[in-house]
Formats: sequence, C-alpha cells, structure tokens
Amino acid sequence: MPYDQDFAQRMRDSLQTLAPLEEKKMFGGICFLDRGNLCCGFGKHGLMVRIRQDMYSQALEEAHVRPFDITGKVLKDMISVDPEALASRAELEKWLKEALNYTQELPAKMTKKKSTSKKAPAKKAKKAAKIVPAEFSGYFPQSFEFLSKLTDNNQKAWFDEHRGEYDQYYLKPSLDLINTLGPKLQQLSPTLQFEPRVNGSLFRIQRDVRFSKDKTPYKNHIDMGYWEGEKKAWNTSMMFMRITDNELILGAGIHKFSKEALEVYRRQVDGERTGKELITPLNKLAKANYLIGGQSRKTVPRGYDREHPRADLLKHEGIFGELRCALPEVITTPEFVDWCFKQYQGLMPLHQWLKDTLQA
Repeated sequence: MPYDQDFAQRMRDSLQTLAPLEEKKMFGGICFLDRGNLCCGFGKHGLMVRIRQDMYSQALEEAHVRPFDITGKVLKDMISVDPEALASRAELEKWLKEALNYTQELPAKMTKKKSTSKKAPAKKAKKAAKIVPAEFSGYFPQSFEFLSKLTDNNQKAWFDEHRGEYDQYYLKPSLDLINTLGPKLQQLSPTLQFEPRVNGSLFRIQRDVRFSKDKTPYKNHIDMGYWEGEKKAWNTSMMFMRITDNELILGAGIHKFSKEALEVYRRQVDGERTGKELITPLNKLAKANYLIGGQSRKTVPRGYDREHPRADLLKHEGIFGELRCALPEVITTPEFVDWCFKQYQGLMPLHQWLKDTLQA
C-alpha cells in the first residue's frame, strides 16, 4: 500500500475530536480539507501539514521536520513531518492543530459537483468574497456583543456558526481602522509599517494553545499593531491596541526585549546622556495617566551598580507605555481614528527613544 493505513486511522481519530474535515485521496495518500482548503495529509512523504508562514522557519528547526517538496518546488506554507516524531497522540495533534490554525483563517472554498444530467451545466457558484479594507466608519455595537458572546461560547462549533458576525463586526472594521489610521501614524514616524490583513497588523483570533493550560481556541479581544522596520520583530518598538467588549488598551514600546535588544537597552540606560533622555518621556506619560510596564526583575542585572541612579529602569526586560480606559464613545464613529492618533502622539517620545537607541 502507498501509505500506512494504521497511521491514517490515527489521523482520522484525532481529527474527529479537533474538527470535522473532508477526506480525499491526493498526492499518493490521503488528505483532509477544511471547508475546501487543503489542511493536512499523509502519504509516502510522511505527515503533510499546512503552516503559517511566520511559523515556517521555527517549525523546520524541530527534529524530523523538513520542507514539503514533491514537485521540485518548496512550498513555504507546507512542511513534512517524519512518522518517527509522531509516536504519541499528543505529538500528532500538535501538528494537526498547527494545520487547523492555518486553514481556519482562510475563506471557505466552494466545491464543484459533477452534473449527472446532459443539460447545460449550472453557473459556477461565486467564491467567498474577500474583505477589502476601506475607510474606517466605526465599530458596531454588535462588534462588542460578538466579543462578549465569544467569551461565553469559546469553541469551534460556535465560532463556525457565527463566522459571518466575525467577518462583519470584527474583521472588516478592524482592517478598515488599520487601513485608515496607518497612514496618519506615518506622519509621526515615516518608517512605521502596517499591513491591513490578518497576520499583518491585525493579529489572528486563533490562540496558540500548544504550551498553554488554557485550551480555549479563540481570543476574546481584538489585537493590532504598527511596527518599525521591514518586518514585525521583538527588538523594535510597536504601537499596539487591544479592544475587548468593555475596555481599550492602547500603547507603544516593547513588551519583552530579545536578548540582543536587552543588552543594547541596558547600555543605553546606563549611559549618562541616553539614560537621562529616557526619563523625560516616561515622566510625561506617568503625569498623563499612562501606565509604564516591562519591569520584571527584582534586582539590577549583574554587572551594574545596585545604587545606579536609574536602577529601576535596569530592572526592565521590556518597556512600554499604555493607556487603559473604558471604550470611548467615538469608537463607533469615524472620529475614533483622530482619537487614537492623539493618544499615540503622547506615546511618540518613548517610541522614538526606543527606535533611535536600539538602532544606534
């Protein structure tokens, strides 16, 4: 047989508990489709897994994982996993969940049915409409109702049933906001980057539950961000926003430095001129009722004086300013863009300090 039937059955058993997928014979083996989108499969090349591009390089670092290549062309959203790494159900389901995380963000594909009559074939069904970002006109009251309901019904079956509400009240206004606010923020920092798409400036709603005790599949809030540099990274400052059903969090900075960025940050805080230059924007933010976060150490790091004049800043392993408040009334109007712009203006000195010093 071209593939291990026992392993194929293991896949079926696991997928029954994870998601109802359609099974088809493809690539000399079996494949499973999520609403018409190829999700995962198994054949002579091992386990085939669709994977998000931002997880692709990280996945290839694991043992028994390699690029998927059966045509001479490596696909950047697909990997192969050798059966040796899939001995347990948990190991298998880890990769199946990665595949589902990828395909659940894709629109459903319309499947074609063969006609059994000799009559002229029916017109092709229209593909699911792609959401095109436009000018922001405001969130809907239903946007926050959807987040509240998701909190109480955080499961795939409920989400699939209410997918239309997600598209209309969560996805569309969020992409519109990014599309409208992004160019205005570039007036504050011309090198600021944004992408009005899921996994661009809009963070995906699916949670990464691989290493979490909380296995609820979806976030009950909206996350978005605007970053410096060619791609999102943890060593550059980001302007971020979180919207829940009753609260708004808006800020700028870095929640946790990369190892290299942390070393640079500490040198800059230790420096007489650059260290003092950070104090001024932090004091202004504190007076304007912004919270300063990122201090996670109880003591100054090794190699620095315990009595350092900026000892508290040396205890930071990230630094950011953020405003937490109830949802402003303008959030359901176009004026929310200008409201956000004004808050980000107040955060610019901290954002600029991080941008200048970490890139120095």
